[in-house]
Amino acid sequence: MLRILLEAAGEEWTGLLSRKRDLLVLIGGPILYLVLFGFLYWQNVVNHIDTVIWDQDNTSLSRMVTDSFRDTDRFNIVGNVASQEELREALDTGKARAGIVIPRDFMKDVKKQHTSEILVCIDGTNMIISNAVVSSALEVVQTLSAGVSIKTIEGSGVLPEKAQKTVLPISFRPRIWYNPTFSYSNFLLFGLLGTAIQQILLLFTSITLTREKNNRHLAHMNLAETGAYILGKSLPYVVINYANLNFILALLIFGFGLTFKGSVLLTLLLGAVFVTALVALGVFLSIVCKNELEATQTSMLIAVPSFLVSGFTWPLQAMPLPVMILARILPLTYFVNALRDIALKGVGLEVIGSSILYLAGLIVVFYPLSVVTFKRSLSKNIGAPLAGETYTG
Repeated sequence: MLRILLEAAGEEWTGLLSRKRDLLVLIGGPILYLVLFGFLYWQNVVNHIDTVIWDQDNTSLSRMVTDSFRDTDRFNIVGNVASQEELREALDTGKARAGIVIPRDFMKDVKKQHTSEILVCIDGTNMIISNAVVSSALEVVQTLSAGVSIKTIEGSGVLPEKAQKTVLPISFRPRIWYNPTFSYSNFLLFGLLGTAIQQILLLFTSITLTREKNNRHLAHMNLAETGAYILGKSLPYVVINYANLNFILALLIFGFGLTFKGSVLLTLLLGAVFVTALVALGVFLSIVCKNELEATQTSMLIAVPSFLVSGFTWPLQAMPLPVMILARILPLTYFVNALRDIALKGVGLEVIGSSILYLAGLIVVFYPLSVVTFKRSLSKNIGAPLAGETYTG
């Protein structure tokens, strides 16, 4: 028994040491992910949150409020709006994640020692951003209010000790848009849907053509026929996973009660280009990888970190530049964020059109690239002619 155990262990050790790639993935994979995720959360906090100001008072005190928000690292003032419609448009389109509303007669009320309320409208689709805005806005308003209160009351002849005990003249009220109840389901499940579909799709499509590269019969096809062959191999995965994606989405909305405010047709279009882009990527991996094991390993290396670096939970602007660049390349980034914007904000094509174009661009790039690469691979492995297209020898 012991002899068998030692012989099996020795055999496997020898095999692992001879398969350098497998050994690298086995040892380096966890290290790579740990370093990547540690780098992702390196800054620990979300700063420079894009914010707009709606100043209805336009006085020296209201400008002081604006300056107080601008002077913090947490807020990045990107502009001013002049109406509720402009404020909502800024949050709908993602131009801003928060809006500071200073009411009319703000300075007049403070001078009369009446409580005046600053409204902070927050994009609630990302709970990490929402929590950061709420906590920081409260701190800014309380600090500002305390300073204004003491200065105003002392100016009227009240002793500083008594002035500090007087009610604060400026209050703060948050208004959470799009996800007012801070539903964790609305925050997370749309992203997990895209992640699950991606994981399964890449796993299966990445081995689609690895077994076919030594097929002598396929080497006889011209490029057009090769393209049709790859399309035919890809089509079942597109159909099955597109249907599965929409079924799960319907289950989340009607079964689990997730909020959905947007266009069904736009959602269908987004899902179609996402699934097709993933299939195109997976098929390309199945061609460039040497065997099924290598294709599976490569697809998992892509799929596993995608959700965390997609910007769906931890905001893109809080990521280090290398991680942000990686996020901008991965298809999941464009799908999950666009889907959540459609579902919770009800945005249209003008907002998520760039995401759809990027995913469509992946299809345009990877499908022809797969055709040419597969044809070259057949020619290399079997010796069939590449030029022209039809095999004549």
